[in-house]
Amino acid sequence: MNISPIEKYLPPGNGAAVNQNSNTGWTLRNATLTLNAPGAGMMAGADNTLAHNCMTLNGQYGFQSFNDNPWGRDTLTGGPYNVTVTDNEISYNDTCNFEGPLTNPAIGWSDHNAVPVQYRNAHCGQVTPDGNEGGFKLWQTNGVTIKGNYIHHNWGPGIWADTNNANTTYVGNTITDNDGSAIIEEISYNFSIKNNYLANNGWPAGWGTRPSPRPPST
Repeated sequence: MNISPIEKYLPPGNGAAVNQNSNTGWTLRNATLTLNAPGAGMMAGADNTLAHNCMTLNGQYGFQSFNDNPWGRDTLTGGPYNVTVTDNEISYNDTCNFEGPLTNPAIGWSDHNAVPVQYRNAHCGQVTPDGNEGGFKLWQTNGVTIKGNYIHHNWGPGIWADTNNANTTYVGNTITDNDGSAIIEEISYNFSIKNNYLANNGWPAGWGTRPSPRPPST
Protein backbone atom coordinates (compact mmCIF):
# COMPACT_ATOMS: atom_id res chain seq x y z
CA MET A 1 0.00 0.00 0.00
CA ASN A 2 1.09 3.58 -0.61
CA ILE A 3 -0.59 5.80 1.99
CA SER A 4 0.43 9.00 3.76
CA PRO A 5 -0.06 9.89 6.53
CA ILE A 6 -1.36 7.27 8.98
CA GLU A 7 -1.81 9.24 12.17
CA LYS A 8 -3.70 9.62 15.43
CA TYR A 9 -5.09 6.11 15.59
CA LEU A 10 -5.56 4.65 19.07
CA PRO A 11 -4.08 1.12 19.00
CA PRO A 12 -3.70 -0.47 22.43
CA GLY A 13 -0.35 -1.10 24.01
CA ASN A 14 1.44 -3.96 22.20
CA GLY A 15 -0.94 -3.34 19.27
CA ALA A 16 -0.54 -1.23 16.13
CA ALA A 17 -2.37 1.14 13.81
CA VAL A 18 -1.50 -0.87 10.67
CA ASN A 19 -1.84 -4.67 10.25
CA GLN A 20 -2.98 -5.21 13.84
CA ASN A 21 -3.36 -8.97 13.20
CA SER A 22 0.16 -9.32 11.70
CA ASN A 23 -1.22 -10.67 8.42
CA THR A 24 1.15 -12.04 5.78
CA GLY A 25 2.29 -10.46 2.53
CA TRP A 26 1.84 -6.78 3.37
CA THR A 27 3.98 -3.99 1.91
CA LEU A 28 4.02 -0.51 3.44
CA ARG A 29 5.88 2.07 1.39
CA ASN A 30 6.25 5.87 1.32
CA ALA A 31 4.00 6.41 4.35
CA THR A 32 4.23 8.47 7.49
CA LEU A 33 3.09 6.67 10.65
CA THR A 34 2.87 9.19 13.45
CA LEU A 35 1.06 10.11 16.67
CA ASN A 36 -0.50 6.66 17.01
CA ALA A 37 -0.86 5.84 20.69
CA PRO A 38 -0.52 4.13 23.01
CA GLY A 39 0.63 1.29 20.71
CA ALA A 40 2.88 1.11 17.65
CA GLY A 41 2.69 2.35 14.08
CA MET A 42 2.66 -1.09 12.43
CA MET A 43 2.68 -4.80 13.18
CA ALA A 44 4.90 -6.63 10.68
CA GLY A 45 3.90 -10.20 9.90
CA ALA A 46 5.47 -12.85 7.67
CA ASP A 47 6.54 -11.75 4.17
CA ASN A 48 6.02 -8.09 5.09
CA THR A 49 8.08 -5.24 3.63
CA LEU A 50 8.49 -1.78 5.16
CA ALA A 51 10.32 0.59 2.83
CA HIS A 52 10.85 4.36 2.63
CA ASN A 53 8.52 5.16 5.53
CA CYS A 54 8.75 7.64 8.37
CA MET A 55 7.68 6.10 11.70
CA THR A 56 7.84 8.81 14.32
CA LEU A 57 6.23 9.93 17.59
CA ASN A 58 4.24 6.73 18.14
CA GLY A 59 3.25 5.72 21.63
CA GLN A 60 5.28 2.52 22.02
CA TYR A 61 7.28 1.60 18.88
CA GLY A 62 7.63 2.66 15.29
CA PHE A 63 6.74 -0.96 14.50
CA GLN A 64 7.01 -4.39 16.02
CA SER A 65 7.15 -7.83 14.44
CA PHE A 66 5.15 -10.41 16.33
CA ASN A 67 2.73 -13.11 15.27
CA ASP A 68 -0.76 -12.37 16.60
CA ASN A 69 -2.62 -15.11 14.70
CA PRO A 70 -2.44 -18.87 14.04
CA TRP A 71 -1.07 -18.47 10.48
CA GLY A 72 2.22 -17.10 9.14
CA ARG A 73 4.28 -18.80 11.84
CA ASP A 74 7.81 -19.95 11.16
CA THR A 75 8.37 -23.63 11.91
CA LEU A 76 11.66 -22.88 13.70
CA THR A 77 10.84 -19.82 15.79
CA GLY A 78 7.04 -19.74 15.89
CA GLY A 79 6.78 -16.13 14.71
CA PRO A 80 6.96 -14.02 11.54
CA TYR A 81 9.46 -14.88 8.79
CA ASN A 82 11.00 -13.04 5.84
CA VAL A 83 10.47 -9.45 7.05
CA THR A 84 12.35 -6.71 5.16
CA VAL A 85 12.82 -3.24 6.62
CA THR A 86 14.75 -0.87 4.33
CA ASP A 87 15.40 2.85 4.06
CA ASN A 88 12.99 3.97 6.78
CA GLU A 89 13.34 6.72 9.36
CA ILE A 90 12.32 5.49 12.83
CA SER A 91 12.45 8.21 15.47
CA TYR A 92 10.99 9.65 18.67
CA ASN A 93 8.94 6.57 19.53
CA ASP A 94 7.74 5.55 23.03
CA THR A 95 6.06 8.86 23.70
CA CYS A 96 3.81 7.00 26.18
CA ASN A 97 6.86 6.02 28.25
CA PHE A 98 6.56 2.25 28.36
CA GLU A 99 10.22 2.48 29.36
CA GLY A 100 9.12 3.79 32.75
CA PRO A 101 10.85 6.21 35.12
CA LEU A 102 14.64 6.17 35.15
CA THR A 103 16.91 6.70 38.13
CA ASN A 104 20.57 7.53 37.67
CA PRO A 105 22.26 9.75 40.27
CA ALA A 106 25.20 10.32 37.90
CA ILE A 107 22.99 12.52 35.72
CA GLY A 108 20.67 13.76 38.46
CA TRP A 109 17.68 11.58 37.58
CA SER A 110 15.35 10.04 40.18
CA ASP A 111 12.11 8.43 38.91
CA HIS A 112 12.53 10.62 35.88
CA ASN A 113 10.31 10.49 32.78
CA ALA A 114 12.85 10.76 29.96
CA VAL A 115 10.19 11.77 27.43
CA PRO A 116 10.18 15.59 27.28
CA VAL A 117 6.82 17.17 28.02
CA GLN A 118 6.37 18.45 24.46
CA TYR A 119 6.54 14.91 23.06
CA ARG A 120 4.12 13.19 25.46
CA ASN A 121 0.89 12.06 23.82
CA ALA A 122 -2.35 13.06 25.54
CA HIS A 123 -3.97 9.79 24.35
CA CYS A 124 -1.59 7.43 26.17
CA GLY A 125 -4.04 6.77 28.99
CA GLN A 126 -2.84 4.78 31.97
CA VAL A 127 0.33 3.00 30.84
CA THR A 128 2.00 0.37 32.99
CA PRO A 129 5.70 0.46 32.12
CA ASP A 130 6.75 -3.02 31.04
CA GLY A 131 10.07 -2.53 29.26
CA ASN A 132 8.56 -3.03 25.81
CA GLU A 133 9.50 0.11 23.94
CA GLY A 134 11.89 1.79 21.54
CA GLY A 135 12.37 2.23 17.82
CA PHE A 136 11.13 -1.29 17.08
CA LYS A 137 11.05 -4.78 18.53
CA LEU A 138 11.24 -8.28 17.02
CA TRP A 139 9.74 -11.37 18.62
CA GLN A 140 10.35 -14.96 17.44
CA THR A 141 11.24 -13.91 13.91
CA ASN A 142 13.24 -15.79 11.30
CA GLY A 143 14.97 -14.09 8.39
CA VAL A 144 14.54 -10.39 9.14
CA THR A 145 16.65 -7.88 7.16
CA ILE A 146 17.15 -4.40 8.62
CA LYS A 147 19.00 -2.35 6.00
CA GLY A 148 19.77 1.31 5.41
CA ASN A 149 17.49 2.75 8.08
CA TYR A 150 17.96 5.91 10.15
CA ILE A 151 16.96 5.05 13.71
CA HIS A 152 17.31 7.88 16.20
CA HIS A 153 16.02 9.64 19.30
CA ASN A 154 13.77 6.81 20.46
CA TRP A 155 13.08 6.35 24.16
CA GLY A 156 14.34 2.86 24.84
CA PRO A 157 16.56 0.87 22.46
CA GLY A 158 16.85 1.74 18.80
CA ILE A 159 16.50 -1.96 17.86
CA TRP A 160 15.46 -4.79 20.13
CA ALA A 161 15.37 -8.45 19.07
CA ASP A 162 13.80 -10.13 22.08
CA THR A 163 13.57 -13.90 22.43
CA ASN A 164 14.08 -16.60 19.82
CA ASN A 165 14.88 -14.50 16.77
CA ALA A 166 16.97 -16.31 14.15
CA ASN A 167 18.96 -15.19 11.09
CA THR A 168 18.59 -11.43 11.53
CA THR A 169 20.76 -9.13 9.41
CA TYR A 170 21.51 -5.51 10.36
CA VAL A 171 23.48 -3.74 7.65
CA GLY A 172 24.12 -0.13 6.69
CA ASN A 173 21.94 1.44 9.36
CA THR A 174 22.58 4.72 11.19
CA ILE A 175 21.55 4.33 14.83
CA THR A 176 22.08 7.39 17.02
CA ASP A 177 20.81 9.22 20.11
CA ASN A 178 18.50 6.52 21.45
CA ASP A 179 18.28 6.58 25.22
CA GLY A 180 18.60 2.79 25.33
CA SER A 181 21.10 0.58 23.53
CA ALA A 182 21.55 0.90 19.78
CA ILE A 183 20.92 -2.84 19.20
CA ILE A 184 19.86 -5.50 21.69
CA GLU A 185 20.07 -9.16 20.67
CA GLU A 186 18.36 -10.96 23.54
CA ILE A 187 18.11 -14.76 23.70
CA SER A 188 18.48 -14.86 19.90
CA TYR A 189 20.98 -16.41 17.49
CA ASN A 190 22.58 -16.49 14.03
CA PHE A 191 22.57 -12.75 13.51
CA SER A 192 24.86 -10.45 11.52
CA ILE A 193 25.66 -6.84 12.44
CA LYS A 194 27.89 -5.14 9.86
CA ASN A 195 28.66 -1.71 8.42
CA ASN A 196 26.34 0.19 10.76
CA TYR A 197 27.04 3.59 12.32
CA LEU A 198 26.24 3.72 16.04
CA ALA A 199 26.71 6.84 18.19
CA ASN A 200 25.47 8.38 21.44
CA ASN A 201 23.13 5.55 22.44
CA GLY A 202 22.37 4.28 25.92
CA TRP A 203 23.80 7.16 27.89
CA PRO A 204 20.92 7.68 30.40
CA ALA A 205 21.21 4.11 31.67
CA GLY A 206 24.90 3.58 31.02
CA TRP A 207 26.50 6.76 32.28
CA GLY A 208 27.81 6.25 35.79
CA THR A 209 26.48 2.73 36.26
CA ARG A 210 29.95 1.17 36.39
CA PRO A 211 33.46 2.50 36.88
CA SER A 212 35.04 3.91 33.74
CA PRO A 213 38.40 2.45 32.70
CA ARG A 214 41.29 4.34 34.27
CA PRO A 215 45.01 4.21 33.52
CA PRO A 216 47.11 2.42 36.14
CA SER A 217 48.34 4.69 38.93
CA THR A 218 51.99 5.67 38.82
